[in-house]
Amino acid sequence: MSVASYTYAQLKEALDRESSPDVRQWLRLASESDRRRSFAQVSTYIRGYFDRTDRSVRHDREPMALALLGCAPTAKQATAAVLRTRLWWGRSAVPVAASIEVIRERNLPWLAEFAIALAAGLEDSAWSEWLLADALLREAELPTPTSSGFVIGWLQQISRAADPYRELVDSPHRAVLLPQVFEHEAVAGVLLNTYVEADLLPVFGRLAVHDPAAREVMIAGCRDRLLRGGRSVDQRAFVRLHDLIAPTAAETAPALADYLTLLGSAQSTVAGLAQRALRAVDEAGLMTTGTLLEISDIVLARTEKVLVRAQSVWLRAAARRNPADRAALLTALDVPPETPTPVTEMAFVPPAVPAMPGPLRTAAELAEEAAALLAGDWSAGTVERVLAGLVTLARADRDAVVTAFDPVLRAHRELLTDTKPLRAALATMAGGPAVRVAADPTLHELRGRMGEQLPRLGNGGNFDLFRVLEYRLAEIGVHGMTTPVPMLLATPTEANGCLDPAVLLDRLSAFEHAGRQPWPTDLAQALLRLPREHDAALALRAARLASPPGIVFATRLRDGHPDPVSSRHEQHAVQSRRSWGAARPARRTVVVMSPPPGCPPLEERLFTLVAGSYPELTHGMPDPRVTAAVLPAHRDVVAAWALPTLATQADSDTGRGAVTLLPLLAETSGPVGPAIALAITYGLTTRNASERIAAVDALLAFGTTPDLAMIGRDLGELGADGIVKVGRAAAALGEAARAGAVAAVWAVCEAALPALLDRAKPRPGAIEMLEVANLCAQALRTRATIPAVDRAAARGGSGRLVGEARRLRTTLTS
Repeated sequence: MSVASYTYAQLKEALDRESSPDVRQWLRLASESDRRRSFAQVSTYIRGYFDRTDRSVRHDREPMALALLGCAPTAKQATAAVLRTRLWWGRSAVPVAASIEVIRERNLPWLAEFAIALAAGLEDSAWSEWLLADALLREAELPTPTSSGFVIGWLQQISRAADPYRELVDSPHRAVLLPQVFEHEAVAGVLLNTYVEADLLPVFGRLAVHDPAAREVMIAGCRDRLLRGGRSVDQRAFVRLHDLIAPTAAETAPALADYLTLLGSAQSTVAGLAQRALRAVDEAGLMTTGTLLEISDIVLARTEKVLVRAQSVWLRAAARRNPADRAALLTALDVPPETPTPVTEMAFVPPAVPAMPGPLRTAAELAEEAAALLAGDWSAGTVERVLAGLVTLARADRDAVVTAFDPVLRAHRELLTDTKPLRAALATMAGGPAVRVAADPTLHELRGRMGEQLPRLGNGGNFDLFRVLEYRLAEIGVHGMTTPVPMLLATPTEANGCLDPAVLLDRLSAFEHAGRQPWPTDLAQALLRLPREHDAALALRAARLASPPGIVFATRLRDGHPDPVSSRHEQHAVQSRRSWGAARPARRTVVVMSPPPGCPPLEERLFTLVAGSYPELTHGMPDPRVTAAVLPAHRDVVAAWALPTLATQADSDTGRGAVTLLPLLAETSGPVGPAIALAITYGLTTRNASERIAAVDALLAFGTTPDLAMIGRDLGELGADGIVKVGRAAAALGEAARAGAVAAVWAVCEAALPALLDRAKPRPGAIEMLEVANLCAQALRTRATIPAVDRAAARGGSGRLVGEARRLRTTLTS
């Protein structure tokens, strides 16, 4: 190469060939000024790679990464480039050794600055970038940083090693980072993550056995972390690590006050840990009787029966060991029995649905609302007002919208990179020239897809209710400026997504007067939002419309909404199939759907749901507020699409957020069929307590509309087989009964009890279900015979289950 040939054009040829040797050769011969001049073009090249839909066929990212590191002019730009791209992410991560060689050859004066900035900017899941940051720190001979991202990357490196224990022991970062494991909130998720990585907790437990200094750090770290409190899912990691370390009584005794504080934790697992630790101290003879009585006062006042029973056993054992204190210890057991709070049936009142907020009037209002959407507010009101404002306000004064949106688009550039239809819509209607040029590849792709079938839009052809919104965004992006419309037809008039048919009639009339045709998906979404009941005079007015969309609207008012045919579908685990290492439930019940004949294309797709033969673990779903608003007159269809995610939260204890859909469905309309019954069942048994509250809210809002006997039978059968945890449902149902849904809760309990009780060994949660059933039966003054309860009451012995069964039988027969 001659000096004049060291241009980006030569470098691009090497990148196109995916040739690392050619890229290395260019970097060796090019001057620093040549490299700096090429950096912006290399960055654009890489962004283009991630915008292309065929990027999955490219497996070698090393040439791009080497060019990026070899051309970066400053530490700040190098750091931003590494963290912005995903070249180092996943299985195709760039070899760190090659990256370091390129940097070393440059003899950079800002190497230390680059290493520090990259380590500080690591996200909590950037393991591959951590490898590069770690190598840079060593190259620059810098001390170990203690940021959250670096600590988590270190843990991920240990968990992915062939021998995690040896990796931990030999790590040069261990002395500095081991105490930091207990300081950062996000660490708990890594310690509990066993989908891909090894289970780290036993590795640290093993270290505690062989390294006394590390053991001391970890015992104190677990205790301090639990004292700070936090989410129960995060606390669980440190409870488990504490149990694996198993501190001796001598190690626990000096921290007696801390464990007494932990006894009062709102989380029963933390209180149980403290109880076990303190009991070991007492049995070693290192605790006074006064301290034991203080502990008993705290524990016996708690509501968790497991803790209360354990404390009773502890007190009796202590009384046998200490005859002199026997009377005082046994007196502590004389706690008056808890009197159940009476419940009262409340009249069912359907939830009131608020109207949609008014339309956005100015470009500034539109930009402010769009910023809220991009920051995470995906409520139907925000989404729909932004879509409507983009169409109407940009049509009226495009320059004002572009000016107002400029800071918004700059602030959320990364999000827009990952959401193609949203990027296309905003770039077309509100983006300046640079933004629109950057969106051209996306618009070209979407224009090609708009002529294809709906399932083609989205992630690999997959379809869910969120795709309807994506398709509407794509329509705005593709047609917003080339074939503009006066307004969007589908903007709802109610917060639940429902659209007043009189308003839609006025909009269609405006289209006819303007001689414009609505966009296809906008019209299809508008029809799906019509209520099932309307005024007959309105149908007569609609029949006067002459345009094809008007005729379709009038036909929908005349014939009503078509409904799919739904049926329950049983799935069974296939042992040979795995889902990121997580265990599948043995069986699961979902719902399949088939559309009625003659459905329009969008409705045919929405009403077609074919479930696999085995349960899939689905960890997340689109925002429930958007999902519910797509089909406000078909709530059972929405529930059917959500069932795999709802079930995963209940039967596999993974994922969160889906149950908040259920109260939203109670505010919509349409048939209530098998999908909603199953959705409520899974919602009542989900792991997250706040989401079980959402299931209770749904039960209160639905009243007796769902098939409550079906919910009870599903709960009983799934619980009897150990698929779901009945104790969770019992606690949630008790809350629902106390809130006034006594009849609904009784119907669920009555149907669930036979499957739970007719076992040689009744299932966990059966006792709690009997208690809730008795509470409801007393309030309703129910007289009934439940053979399974009679059989349980007739068993010998004086166990709690027999006692609760006898109490319920007495209530039902007296």
